[in-house]
Amino acid sequence: MQDQQHRNYARYLAALIFVSFMLLLCFLLSQLYAYYNSGASKEEIYHSDLKYFENARPYITWLDQDKMIEGNLNEYQKKEIEQAYYHSLRTLNLSNSVSKPIALEKHFTKELASRIENQLGSKELVVEQVNLSHQLQLNFLSLDNSVVSFSDIGSEVKTLVNGEMHNNKYCYEVNMVKLDGRWKIDALESVFCDKKETIKNASKKNHDLTDLRGINYYPQKTPWHLFWQDYDSKTIEADLRLVKSLDFNLVRIFIPFEIFGGANPNHEMLNKLDHFVNSADKHGVKLILTLFDFPVGYQLDKYPQYDRHLEVIIKRYESSQTVVLWDLKNEPDIDFEYQGKTETLNWLKFIIDRAKSYTNKPLTIGWASYHNAQNLADSIDIVSFHYYENQDAFENVLKGLKKRINKPLMLSEYGLSTYQGIWPGGNSENDQLLYYQSVEKTLKKQKVIGLSWCLYDYPKAPKNVFGWKPWIRAYQKNYGLIKVDGSYKAYLQSEEE
Repeated sequence: MQDQQHRNYARYLAALIFVSFMLLLCFLLSQLYAYYNSGASKEEIYHSDLKYFENARPYITWLDQDKMIEGNLNEYQKKEIEQAYYHSLRTLNLSNSVSKPIALEKHFTKELASRIENQLGSKELVVEQVNLSHQLQLNFLSLDNSVVSFSDIGSEVKTLVNGEMHNNKYCYEVNMVKLDGRWKIDALESVFCDKKETIKNASKKNHDLTDLRGINYYPQKTPWHLFWQDYDSKTIEADLRLVKSLDFNLVRIFIPFEIFGGANPNHEMLNKLDHFVNSADKHGVKLILTLFDFPVGYQLDKYPQYDRHLEVIIKRYESSQTVVLWDLKNEPDIDFEYQGKTETLNWLKFIIDRAKSYTNKPLTIGWASYHNAQNLADSIDIVSFHYYENQDAFENVLKGLKKRINKPLMLSEYGLSTYQGIWPGGNSENDQLLYYQSVEKTLKKQKVIGLSWCLYDYPKAPKNVFGWKPWIRAYQKNYGLIKVDGSYKAYLQSEEE
């Protein structure tokens, strides 16, 4: 009897411990969920994120200094001053957005920091602001190089006021002093500059790509995120040789924002991209480079890091004859639901504007749906969209777009999966063949360039790209023209006959 009581007591204790553990686990998970879904506050970001400033560097140029100034700033001193300057403005913008001082004393002298704190606005008006560029001109330099005065004659500023985006240009008069080895702003005056349009590059040279036959590409064994992480130069050489042998002469590839280093593009990844571009040139294949694959959100605060990423990559290939078109974003309309349509379109307007300042090559955006292809059509050079719907309706879709959009069109993705398995609704290789023949007949008739999706079937379709639904991933694995075992599907076999 006593043993039975001990056993019951042990069971009750074990049950109590288990329930307590589960309650604790649920609490911890709820806190973790709340943290990652609410996000750290802006104050916490400033104090905890070492890349808060590094990833927000605006576009900065120094103009010729006043000839009456004695002495000169060397390049190191210029970098030191400009860094302290944009750090200060970023801190000021952050403080204004939360209507409370955030580390102002680290970037402004004590007296100026106190004045700024007294002027911080009310939270009733939600204001976010970011400075995207600065043009600096030195006006004064003390003999001991501890005091500097300069003009910022044109800082491009984007301001978000209660969700509405405003574009302005500010001129600043700035005085900085070096205290205990740190540059701080001692005086700052700002006024609106005249809104003169930035001189854009000349009209894009070559809009007509209709003599090219295109295909989208990932290596078969390393698609999506693995492409650049596990880049294999021999595979790339062999695949580009294969592409050319199949009579394709245009390849569209994707450059993931974070994998390439975000605001500070990684030299290793850039060298891999150099190899791909050079290999394509060697094999007589032109390229469409699709930027900002898997971005990290469209918040105004992140605009500078996207600008730096864009500047580095576009300028790197501006003289390349192999890169014929910049696709600034793949399927941004999918983000309408998750990021917000207004936020997405504001970001695209910004990216288009900045890209035009870096390149003479034509620009496009690869819309997921033709229903969204009219968005920003007046701002880009070629309007591109994707089509995976009924081939019999395609010609009417294309005619409708031509009536509404007075720009060259491009079908940057089309295709049909040959998945046949446990999930319903599969298609045969012959279905794919008929689909391609119908779409390509229409493209030829309407004189529109098309790029098929895609060269290969893939062994796996990652969950972090296509989600948890196995039937979606099953279809995504089987859009290729070449099967996993290397054999050609019916479409390529018909091409060989």
